[in-house]
Amino acid sequence: MILHRNDTILPDQMRLLDDVFVELLRSRGLERSSKEAELLATRLMSLYQNGIREKDDLRQMASYL
Repeated sequence: MILHRNDTILPDQMRLLDDVFVELLRSRGLERSSKEAELLATRLMSLYQNGIREKDDLRQMASYL
């Protein structure tokens, strides 16, 4: 399934993204409200919208930020 930028992200998909987001915040010692966290969230959404669906792949690819 390809998710285009205007498609809805379902609750299960959001949970996956949030799980990865929280893991990366913890590993980097970042607060949710920080600018770095905002950039990380944007990166995760972009990766997901471009077809990266596996948790490990998202975590690894978002780590390059």
